[in-house]
This record gives sequence, C-alpha cells and structure tokens, in this order.
Amino acid sequence: MPFLARFRMIINAILFILMTQGLSASGLVAVPSMSTREPGILHSSTLTAFNVRPSPRIGLDEINNGGHGRGRLLSQRHPRPSLFMRGGASIVVDEEDVEKERIKRTRAGMTVALFATHFTVMGAKVGLPCCLAMLTSQSTGLTFSSSKGTPQEQFARILGLSTMAIAGGKLVLGPLIDRVGGIFSLRVALAFLTTMLGCIALGQHISVFAICWILVDFIFSACWAGCLNAVHQSFPEEDWSTKVGILAVAARSGNCLAFLIFGTLLSSQMAQDIKQPWRLVFWVSAAMQLVPLTLLTYFGNRISENNNGDAIKTVAMSDSESEKYGDDKAHTLQSILSPMKVLRSEIGKLEFWQHLISRACLMVFSCILLFVPTLMNGVYGMNSADAARTGAVFAGGCMLSLSLSSNHYGKLTRLQKASTLASLLGLSTCCALTQWAHMVGRITLSASASVLSMFLWGFGFAIPFYIPPSLYALKRGGRVSSATIADCFDFVGFSCVAVFNRYMALIDHSIQTAW
Repeated sequence: MPFLARFRMIINAILFILMTQGLSASGLVAVPSMSTREPGILHSSTLTAFNVRPSPRIGLDEINNGGHGRGRLLSQRHPRPSLFMRGGASIVVDEEDVEKERIKRTRAGMTVALFATHFTVMGAKVGLPCCLAMLTSQSTGLTFSSSKGTPQEQFARILGLSTMAIAGGKLVLGPLIDRVGGIFSLRVALAFLTTMLGCIALGQHISVFAICWILVDFIFSACWAGCLNAVHQSFPEEDWSTKVGILAVAARSGNCLAFLIFGTLLSSQMAQDIKQPWRLVFWVSAAMQLVPLTLLTYFGNRISENNNGDAIKTVAMSDSESEKYGDDKAHTLQSILSPMKVLRSEIGKLEFWQHLISRACLMVFSCILLFVPTLMNGVYGMNSADAARTGAVFAGGCMLSLSLSSNHYGKLTRLQKASTLASLLGLSTCCALTQWAHMVGRITLSASASVLSMFLWGFGFAIPFYIPPSLYALKRGGRVSSATIADCFDFVGFSCVAVFNRYMALIDHSIQTAW
C-alpha cells in the first residue's frame, strides 16, 4: 500500500476516534462497555466506561450530522442519573424521582405538623370547661376579689373579655399572618401559648388567671387562619379541601380526646392526692404545645428551603390568580394588592356575606360545646369526671362527619353541595330542638339519650361550619389574603359568641329551665 494511502488511513482513524470520544462525552454516542454485564451500569467488580445513552429528544439524523449544532443539543439533554453503590451492586437513581419523593415526604410531614398544631391547641382550650367548677370552688379554686362580685360573676366577665380578645385577634392578626406567613406565625403562637398556660398552672389569684387566659384566647385566634395560610404555602389547590378537612378533624379530635384525658386525669389517684387538681390539666395543656412546635420548626424550615429554591411549586399563584394577574413571577401579588384591598374587593360580593353570616351563626350554634360538661352535671346529675368525658361525644360526632365527608366535598356539584349542607344542618337543628324540648318540659330525655343527641348535633354541624367558608377564603384570598378573609368571618362570629358566652356564664346552671 502506498505511503500516502497508509498515512490517510491513520489520520482518518485518529479523527474517527477523537470524534467518537467527543460525542460520547456530550451524551450523543454510546461507548461500548468492556464488560459482558448490562451496558450502562458502573459495576463495583469490573471497571467499565459509563455508557451514556442519547437523550430521547435527539434524533438519529442529528447524531449522524457529526455533532453539528451541539450547543443546542446540550440544552435539551435530560439530567444524568445518579449512581449509588450498595452491597457491591450499583443502583441508578433518577434525580427527578428523588426530588419527587423528597417533596412527598415534606408534604406528609407538614400535614402531620398542622394536624398536631390544631389538635393540641383545641385540646388545651377545653381545659377551662373541664375545670370550671373546680376553679370557682372555695376549697379547690382560685383566690377571688370579694369586692368584684361572686366567683361566677367574675368568671362571666373573664369569658366575655376573652371572647372579645379572640374577636380582636381575628381583626388584627389576619393581615399580619398573611404578611409573615402561616408557618412562622404558628410557631410564635405555640411558643406563646406554652408560656401562658404554664403561668396559669402556677398562678393562684383570679387576676393572674384572667390576664393569662385572655392572652391565650388572643393568640388562639391566630391558629385557624395561620393553619389555612400554611396550607396555601405547602400544598397545591387540589389538596386544599382534604387538608381543611384534616384540620377540622384535628380540632374536633383534640376536643374529644382532651375531654377524655382531662376527665380521666381529674379522677385519677394523683389528682385526688393534691389540693388543686386543675393545675395538672393546665400543665398537660402547656406540655402538649411542644410537640407541634418541634414539628413545625423542622418541616416548616424544609418548606421554606423548598420555596426559596423553587423546588416545590406550591407557592405559585393559583389558577384564578394566574388568570387575573398573569404568570410573571417577578411581580408577586404582594406588590400588586395588600390583604385589606383584597378584602374590600370581596366585601362587595353576595357570596362573601353568605359565608360570613353562615360562619357567624354556626359559631354561636356550636357554643354548646363549651358548656356540655356543665349541662350534663347540672341537668342530668353526672359527676365532674363523667361530664367532662361526655364533652367528647359532641366532638366525636364532628370528627366522624369530617372524616367521612371532607375528602368528597370538593368533588360535588353546586346542587349536591347545597343539598348535603341542608341535610346536615337539618339534622343538627333537630337535635338542638330536642334538647330545648327537654329543658322546657315538653319531653323527657335520659342521660344516654342526651349523649346521643349531642353526637348527632356535632355530626350535622361540622361540614357546614368548616369546609365552605375555608375553601372560599383560600380560593378568593389566595396567599396574600386567605388569613384576612378567614379572620374577618371569625371576627363577626366571635363578637356574637362573646355576648352568648357572657349570658351562659351568668345563668344558674342547676335550674333546668334556665338552659
């Protein structure tokens, strides 16, 4: 063979090798593996070249072009898989799958954290009705000021003021929660609640109890709105109905189990051995707040990191917000609208007033929960421990209704929603009328029949109270005003409740017709 032909052959071979190596480095051409095992896997026992397969987006005609337009093709390649060695065998892990799994775990953890938050807060709230008789007793109660009326009158004023504190908190804290975020506001609220409940457990004078309980109720007002805002921060819109249902289940299960736990605690030997057993209830209430505080700190930080890194897209605007304001993420909603401006725009709509009136009326309608132990003790003759356990029945009915129906409510048509709500409210109203008929002497209920009535009352009440107004606040308020709208509903409701609670605290609970 002539020298020139040999030289040309050598040059072509060198160019072919160089071109092949260059294309394989960019993921366009696969390099054959030296191992007889499965190509494309780096084995621990035999060192082989990693066989990078071409991206499915790249056509064969572009590969055969010799790599022309290579810069454009590089931007189209999928991310390479990650390699992990385990027990001598290698595993190829898709980074996208790892990211999805991490997001799934973070959301699951956040669900648990929000459930625990509302569970423990609502559980702590029933500490007062469980201990009200003990707190006003001369032998086990607080030290009262003789110049300010009877213990019942002083507690009536405290309940009225604390309910007004809730209403004031709803008015003031909603825009603040929307500004700083639901997760952060919940952490602050839980830390403050722990401190105030501990002060109640240590205090003796009625003035200390009054100040701390009013502050407890003021901070308590932030919890529902904070949870709703945290739902908007952490989950996509298709999950909102389920998560609101979970929060409502947490509230009623917290009520239910707290009544049972506190009733059992007050009847325990440890409570019998101390002079003021009600202190145990408030110590347990304070300690319970540490569990959700820890969970929110851990998972809340992960949500914040994901949001900052744009890994979880749950902070993106909802569909309705995107249509209204566009998809330009450089201009957030907070630079366009303030929470109060969103609220003012919603106030002019009929649907807003329908939800507001419904929420306020149902809030008064459910106030019987606060007085269930007192009712069962004064009217049906139950002892304090059994009466406290009976308070769990109303909450249990709520919990069952929410567990069965909250997941399906968002999938119903408008007509189906209306018929469902009307049926549930009709059931709850019949139960309330049955209790009224017993109080005025039209019928006679046994204690067990009254307990069943309380269960059905709670079952019919829960869905209409929790789900429709909360979904409205999330969808119409978005991340910029969901807490403000929810707190506006509750402000009106708790203002009505303040008047009702003061009246209920002043009546003689031992007289059946007074109820």
